[in-house]
Amino acid sequence: MKKRRIVLASILKPIDDTRMFEKLGTSLSTVKDYEVFIIGYPTTTPLNQEHEIHVLPLKSFKRISIGRLLAFGKQ
Repeated sequence: MKKRRIVLASILKPIDDTRMFEKLGTSLSTVKDYEVFIIGYPTTTPLNQEHEIHVLPLKSFKRISIGRLLAFGKQ
């Protein structure tokens, strides 16, 4: 059976955000029918990759800038 892809994305939240990565991402990755992708602001801390979660960091930008508006279109 083909795995369903789930994307959790946020422009301002880092990819290691507690709610997005640790709670939602790890919970969904324990179910074998789902492939989980997390898109978010890049972080410098290493991630705990015990679960099968694909992490896609955005390009770095300032919090209040035009780059924030264009971040979605550049990826």
